[in-house]
Amino acid sequence: MSAPSQAPGTGLGGARSGLLVLAVAVFAAITTELLPVGLLPQIGTAFGVSDATAGLLVSAYAVMVAVLSVPLALATRRLPRKPVLLATLVGYLVSNAVSAAAPSFAVLAAGRVVGGVTHALFFSVCIGYAARLVPATRTGRAMALASVGISGGLVLGVPLTTALGDAFGWRAAFGVLAGLVVLVLALAAVVLPPVEGPRDDDAAYSGRRGDLATVVAANGVTYLGTYVLYSYVSILLRDAGAPAGWTGPILLLFGVCGLVGLRVAATGLDRRPHGSAVVIPALMAAGTVAVALAYPRLGLVVVAGMCWLAAFGPAASLYQSASVRTAASAPETAGAWINASSNAGIATGAALGGAVMGAAGLTWMAWTSAGMVAVSAVLALVARSAFEPRETVPGPGSPPTSPYGGRGGKEWDVADRDRNADGRAQQARPRDALGRPLAYGAVGVEPISEEPRPPAETLAYARELLDQGRPFAAHEALEVRWKSCPEPERELWQGLAQLCVGLTHHERGNAVGAARLVERAAGRLAAYARSGGPTYGLDLDAVVGCARERVEEG
Repeated sequence: MSAPSQAPGTGLGGARSGLLVLAVAVFAAITTELLPVGLLPQIGTAFGVSDATAGLLVSAYAVMVAVLSVPLALATRRLPRKPVLLATLVGYLVSNAVSAAAPSFAVLAAGRVVGGVTHALFFSVCIGYAARLVPATRTGRAMALASVGISGGLVLGVPLTTALGDAFGWRAAFGVLAGLVVLVLALAAVVLPPVEGPRDDDAAYSGRRGDLATVVAANGVTYLGTYVLYSYVSILLRDAGAPAGWTGPILLLFGVCGLVGLRVAATGLDRRPHGSAVVIPALMAAGTVAVALAYPRLGLVVVAGMCWLAAFGPAASLYQSASVRTAASAPETAGAWINASSNAGIATGAALGGAVMGAAGLTWMAWTSAGMVAVSAVLALVARSAFEPRETVPGPGSPPTSPYGGRGGKEWDVADRDRNADGRAQQARPRDALGRPLAYGAVGVEPISEEPRPPAETLAYARELLDQGRPFAAHEALEVRWKSCPEPERELWQGLAQLCVGLTHHERGNAVGAARLVERAAGRLAAYARSGGPTYGLDLDAVVGCARERVEEG
């Protein structure tokens, strides 16, 4: 099956149905992760364990994600995405089914561990899948649609399963969620087209690894502080006097506040990422201080909680976008690091919160949460470069750029500048012959057309661009063909495009990245040659040999 065709100006076109399936899958994933948060009292009573012990259901899940996200993302990166995605959905099904039928707390914990292993892989696969369903010019819209499931899980998933558990028991909540995963699995198997895994090498990305490490650390500390308190929010509400059956509606209210917070902060995440990285955790810390001061007066606790979780709403988007913006790794790898640090924070926060609650009570748990989150605000304040805005996410070998002109100067209104007449995102910044961004107002090379060309015309156009010393543009021309070609020919066009990226790195002086990409392209083209597909007059061995000679010239 070929990638969904996209006519200019038609939006997401045929990819929309696949992206909606991914959104529902994300909803099920987030709900699976957080379902116990609203049902800890019920589960603890059912198995005769303390609230702190029941909280380990959140910790065990998160530990698996924290430890395995990056290794699993790297281990499976070359596998076709559809079978891997379907396998993760089967993992969620097993996790929820085992949890629903668990005869003991130990078996329930084992079911949660299965879910954690699944979750460690799911999000890196899902991020890459959404990006590969559409042309590069529509990646942002695709990611936004697939990510609706995150907000849905936080706003609707946890409150609804909590309400279901209150009405019919906690096992029913897990059982209904298992049924939802079965439906998602069937839809994914039928609707999603197959796509390839990422083939680029993180070593080819020239962003600062220290900036990525800072963003990952800030994200982890934010989640750690948040889940010191949020892991036990149902217990907080119960002990503040919330009547039976009120927990679900109050969590729904909290979720709506988070969605509103995301909506309010969305523009600033791109225009003022550094300010957002300071203000958002600072507001979260203030909200948890308000919870500490309000407890145990239920009305004030609810109001303080609304402020706290409204500030938390944009946190996930803040750190995910910042990690990709550093250009220190492929987006899938950056996402895996964010996923790992988030869940390391969740696991540690749940365990620390349980210990503090047992030793000093709920009020001190809120104070501890506030102190932890405030650390993230301070980290962002002193590490400005990690959160500087960049108009584009540089590709492999491109130096990261900033409209500040380093650390000073005027901030460009990027969100307004890089949009076409219809308000859609576009790359308005001029580029040089090797694809590197230039300052606004500079004279760059003419961008290539994104209209697909027939095979012979595509090859002739790519040769012309190479002769002009524009290997990056040649790669773009071949990529346009790759996005629209029949499925059996994808290896050919992807391999040729990858060769051009390798030549681009060679011209930019990135010898290691160039050699690696050329060899990976050679492997892809050799596999295609064995398939017997048409080569449109190309001698693939000669093409690869020529690329190797150019790279080895130094």
